[in-house]
Amino acid sequence: NRSEEEIRRSMRKGHHSDINHAENVKRYPVDIFDSATLSDEAFLTLEKMYHEVAGEKAGSSERWSATRGLIERGNAILVLARPAEGEAYCAGNMAILYKQRAYYMLSATLPEGKGARGIGHLIQWRTMQYLKSRAYTHYELGWVIPETLESGHSAKEIAISKFKSHFSNEKLPLLWGEKMYV
Repeated sequence: NRSEEEIRRSMRKGHHSDINHAENVKRYPVDIFDSATLSDEAFLTLEKMYHEVAGEKAGSSERWSATRGLIERGNAILVLARPAEGEAYCAGNMAILYKQRAYYMLSATLPEGKGARGIGHLIQWRTMQYLKSRAYTHYELGWVIPETLESGHSAKEIAISKFKSHFSNEKLPLLWGEKMYV
């Protein structure tokens, strides 16, 4: 719910720089699909990317059908980016929408997207801009692994956590607990 300038200022300098590069130097095309614009091609592209990144078929066909249904009912958006106009999408993101708040759901970046500097950053930034333009007040990128607990996680999990954490200096604690009834 802050201004775009405030949001950009709260990002780590490297993220800010990568977004500028993706927006102004490379000008990666980014498309956002919602209930009014979702196509079979767009959704199947994300599903295929996700399976390729996972190295196997990730999730049942029922799960993917339900995921698509979220977008079709207006409860999620799909954001896809390509390295240049006319080229295939190489990175994507989905966010769930609920009561004027949004929550990161999943993303995938193909190997050819890994070399496209700032493409993942730009996808997140375009997601934020889309949400802001529609009066969403929050976008939660998910859990961040505290540095003190990094040793129990994979290098990939730590890299994803650091990527997310650099979009904002606002972090809230997540308390864990177990409640047992006897």
